[in-house]
Amino acid sequence: MSLSIKYSLDARRAKGDKTFPLVLRVIINRKTIQVPTGYSLLKEEWDHKNQQVKPKGRSIDVTSNKLNNFLATRSVQVREYITDLREKDRLTITPPDEIRNSIKEILGGIVNHKMDLFEFMNKQMKMMVEAKQLGSYKVHKNLFDKLSNYTKSDFLPFAKIDYDFLVKFEANHFKNGANRGSLSVYLRTLRAIYNKAIKSGLVDEKFYPFKTFSIKNGVPKKRALNESDFKLVMNAKLNDSSAIGIGRNYYMASFMLRGMNWMDMCYLKRENFSKDWKTVTYVRRKTQKPLTIGVLPELITVIKKLRNDKPIGKKDYVFPVIDDSLDQMEQSIKIMNRRKKINSYLKDLANKLEIDPFTIYSARHTWATLGKFMGMPTNIIQESLGHATEEMTQTYLNSFGNEVVDEYAEQMFKKLKLE
Repeated sequence: MSLSIKYSLDARRAKGDKTFPLVLRVIINRKTIQVPTGYSLLKEEWDHKNQQVKPKGRSIDVTSNKLNNFLATRSVQVREYITDLREKDRLTITPPDEIRNSIKEILGGIVNHKMDLFEFMNKQMKMMVEAKQLGSYKVHKNLFDKLSNYTKSDFLPFAKIDYDFLVKFEANHFKNGANRGSLSVYLRTLRAIYNKAIKSGLVDEKFYPFKTFSIKNGVPKKRALNESDFKLVMNAKLNDSSAIGIGRNYYMASFMLRGMNWMDMCYLKRENFSKDWKTVTYVRRKTQKPLTIGVLPELITVIKKLRNDKPIGKKDYVFPVIDDSLDQMEQSIKIMNRRKKINSYLKDLANKLEIDPFTIYSARHTWATLGKFMGMPTNIIQESLGHATEEMTQTYLNSFGNEVVDEYAEQMFKKLKLE
């Protein structure tokens, strides 16, 4: 019996990232059985003579030593399997497909372990949708699309994301006219994903690129409306059923709910409000903290306008965006699409009023900024709101008790209306 067992790159099938599948070729009496290992390598990363990955191979997401040990061990096991068939006089009568499947099982330790960045991100995004973390999903989806367009590939090993990759990614970002602020978001998200992948055992910590690559902060964009612009928005004579009227009313609802974010608003149900509509209690998805807010009479008026005076059942969503006939994915998509529309309405409203563009999210920053300028203590509302600062701000709010914050909020809104 003539037997040859060798690994090689399948040069016929180049991938988008210019790598080639690493396969195991078993030749028995001049008949070839080829089985993929699940890895792909650049030509310069594979040492055909010594049957191993070169030490500095970057297309794989495990160390070259670990993979080479796998390859050597599996090669021996395949040889033992073929030899055993021959000694039992079963080699000539065993169908090639059965031999191929058995070799695949032997290679299973290599084939099944692999999960690249894109596959891992898809898994994370699915969990975000199930947890109704729409904001996080959107940030991850933006990064996913950005990296997919940049690499022009559907496969990106974690170990391939090294210092040079990040430098080139940064240069490409600026080359296309984008700003540093968006780059900072992309890179911080990528860093968080990489850290999760290390904890999940998908990539060795030795490949972690952010030890040497630093992320520079972008210049934050102005988010809050100033007092005069806010009054223009609040007091504009608009048709409540028009697009800009609907946009304004959602913005005011968020403002009167202490800048409640869009997703939390969409998931509010009648049962979150007290029977007399004096308070609303909910758990903020971003911080998982329970909050109770005093309800202004003006908020009830806005809700009625947005619902066209349609009655609200105990289990109904207060704002007419989603319903329980939709599954979680459908709800998340509808919330995201509706927010895009509301933001486009607000952009049109800003053009009409000749003020700077703003979004529904700015209601949170506007509430905090105007509250500070109108006498609300700085230890209740902080001047800056960001990813980490928002949670800190909420801690200050909670420490004073709901009745104190409600009193300040009511006084602030009345002052804005009267002036």
